[in-house]
Amino acid sequence: MFNQDGMYGQMAFWFPILTGIFIILFVLAAVFIVVSIVRNSATARRQGYDPMTMQTDIVGQFGQNLRASAPKTSQERLDELEALRTSQKITSTEYDDARARILREL
Repeated sequence: MFNQDGMYGQMAFWFPILTGIFIILFVLAAVFIVVSIVRNSATARRQGYDPMTMQTDIVGQFGQNLRASAPKTSQERLDELEALRTSQKITSTEYDDARARILREL
């Protein structure tokens, strides 16, 4: 259908070159992906995370931090204040002042 000087001849010339370029790019991309995964896994392990559960571990820590930083209820604050007075870490005057301040905020 096409002769050597036609379109078929040009495609036959470029096909192996383009195929070779595609294979080289594919292999380079695969190597890059593998190296990235290995580096990320090594970094996660050095920081004390299991790479297979790292996302869940981090989300769990984030949730704990949110709960820890949540404002305490007035009852929790009064209980903590009572514990400080019982252990004699604060004076009766400091207890009375702090208790009055907590009750004013209600």
